[in-house]
Amino acid sequence: MAREWTRTLTGICMAAIIGLVTSAALALETDPEGWIAFDGSEGQIGLDGSVNGEPVRIIIDSTVNTSVISTAFAERAGIRKDHKVEFEMGGSLANKRVYASRRFEVEIDGSSLNFSGLPIVPGDGFDMILGHPVFEGAVVQIDYPNQRFRFLSPEAVKFEGNTEVRRGPLGELMVETAIEGNRAWLTLDTGLPGATLLTEDFVISNGLEDKRIEPAQGTDSEQTEADALQMLKLDRVELGPYRFEQFLARYGGDEKRTMDVGRGETGSRIRKDRSHHDGLLGYEVLKNFLITTDFSNGKLHLHVP
Repeated sequence: MAREWTRTLTGICMAAIIGLVTSAALALETDPEGWIAFDGSEGQIGLDGSVNGEPVRIIIDSTVNTSVISTAFAERAGIRKDHKVEFEMGGSLANKRVYASRRFEVEIDGSSLNFSGLPIVPGDGFDMILGHPVFEGAVVQIDYPNQRFRFLSPEAVKFEGNTEVRRGPLGELMVETAIEGNRAWLTLDTGLPGATLLTEDFVISNGLEDKRIEPAQGTDSEQTEADALQMLKLDRVELGPYRFEQFLARYGGDEKRTMDVGRGETGSRIRKDRSHHDGLLGYEVLKNFLITTDFSNGKLHLHVP
């Protein structure tokens, strides 16, 4: 009988989560132009609020294929599980029972957002993650330099992308990038702090190991040392209409664990073996741009304000 309640994160269940998360995000306090302020101090799109008086940090992450709450935070905030709704998760959570949340309310800057039915998953390195369903069904603009974002109607906003992208197997956006003359597909990752992360296969197959530098020369040397990754200083990287003459990237070391930050913990982040990408495009690059995304139609526009 328990199996009767099992849900996979597809079909009607995924549609419900997309509607729930998008509606909640649209309800946030905005300025007259619809912008919502975020905190980018940790290299991510972060929102601070509270649940039942317990502080909550919400991360908006374009590479997590659903939205989740950590078990540790749910216990601190008194968010109850609905034992009649069970999810099938991937990664390290495969074959483990993961239950949906009952209704709870998040307070953010005077706005009250209601959630229910989000998976409660093991982990204490995060509170709450809103995944890429928040990008579906809307044109999403992220103004990194001014630390704000907004949701726009696809019917009201028509734009042409200026960067070649393709949709990955789980709906993620992969961005075409030229690295030292070699084509790479980098997954747009709003949840990745620090420098771009390349796969070791890509670095070795394109002979980029000689671009390696000591971590102290990079801007995120502490994180690089902690992750046992190598730092690269690249001389020629092209992203859409923009060209970088100095570009930092990481690779190697405990690459799989770093690629999987948030994946094992949530059981939902896009897995390396299914994405067929060459790396992750993170905050150190994205912080320069106003980006406009239409995930549903596979479009991305980059602009330097």
